[in-house]
Amino acid sequence: ILPMLDAQPEMYKAQAPYQIWLWVYLSNWTDAMGIGPESLPHFWSLAVEEQFYLVWPLLVFSLRTAPRVAVACVVVAIISLLCRMALFNADANHYVVYQWTICRMDALALGGLAAACWRVEAWRNWLAAHRTQLSWALLVFLGASFLWTHAFPRTSFRGATEGYTALAIGFAAWLYASANRDASMASAGGSGPVSAPIWHRAMRLSGLQSVGKYSYGMYVVHKPLHDLFSVKLLSKFGVQTAGHIGNACLHVLVVMLVSYATAWLSYHLYEVHFLRLKRYFA
Repeated sequence: ILPMLDAQPEMYKAQAPYQIWLWVYLSNWTDAMGIGPESLPHFWSLAVEEQFYLVWPLLVFSLRTAPRVAVACVVVAIISLLCRMALFNADANHYVVYQWTICRMDALALGGLAAACWRVEAWRNWLAAHRTQLSWALLVFLGASFLWTHAFPRTSFRGATEGYTALAIGFAAWLYASANRDASMASAGGSGPVSAPIWHRAMRLSGLQSVGKYSYGMYVVHKPLHDLFSVKLLSKFGVQTAGHIGNACLHVLVVMLVSYATAWLSYHLYEVHFLRLKRYFA
């Protein structure tokens, strides 16, 4: 819309020759090699997601059964970790390790592993029977990983290799536990919220669910909002965020609220019309 109105910001005009990488969802490969576009660097993760959405259905269709899918997910996760180790040891640009799809497949694969485990009744029952022991083991594992990697910095070898995989395991386990709790509550006829653990009740708060609904749009717009408005406004009013934790927190809060409002408008005025087309493909 902005280009049609001849109101496109200069920072985006300069990157116009590289926009093809955004349209084809390959910017995670080009950004890491310094090809651009540099003005929307956070789109790298959207590119990784889209590439996953193209490959995952074919993988599930070809392997047919959940156990086979689970094995494939484990293999992919290991390959991804080895790719990061190899590239880091080869002195590759740390953005390559951070953004290339082959280096970030483990998070997606471990999410797929969680979904596959859910669909095998014997595995699901075993996980349920040992959930307490597994929960403690996971906490110890994540705590040890935090100390081992020195808080998961993405520019260090440990953080960018074992650290990424450890975090992926933690989030996959959290999602599995949440889905399991939801299923338990549903089978109990909705009488479960009173006995649900505090972490699960927190995740079911309407505010968090609303943020989850509009999170894609929030992620897309937060960087442009910061670049086009926040930087200028902070400079105009002489507000410093570097080294001022209070100002920085307030700035983050304001950008989050504005991003939420913008994403809400985008969802209801634009995105929802495309989402309604899903009924023709279900």
